[in-house]
Amino acid sequence: MGACSSAFAGDHRAKALAAPLVPVPAEVVHGPGLAPQKVGLASPSLAYCLLVAQGGAAFFIDSRHKDAFARSHVFGAWSVRTLLDKPGGADESELASLKSRCDLRWVVVLGVDSNPLKDNWVLKVLSLLQQAGIRPTSQQPLLLRG
Repeated sequence: MGACSSAFAGDHRAKALAAPLVPVPAEVVHGPGLAPQKVGLASPSLAYCLLVAQGGAAFFIDSRHKDAFARSHVFGAWSVRTLLDKPGGADESELASLKSRCDLRWVVVLGVDSNPLKDNWVLKVLSLLQQAGIRPTSQQPLLLRG
């Protein structure tokens, strides 16, 4: 489709197609007294455009259980469920590895719940990203809606 290109920039249809490509701003609070973390709620259209963009512009993180990850895997996505389930959390080398993959790229977090702001595993991934000090290109992680 033309949603990812500007081929119809002067056309009113392009505006209609581009509308869902803008992430909806939101905030997540991880606990009392902690500063809110800014996130963007991404439409499937935006996620697809980032997935097919040249140069590996985006990094997809899947918070779903291994069975769901294997059943409906998104090409190139990393499953971090083992890091989230690990007693004591991720160690420094695991956080550094995650940071090296995420820094200066668009980061899209996939979950199970249709509302990612209520998905406990997505919230754990966001906490992990915050702990690792990751700075995505978009200035905030994107959460796939739907």
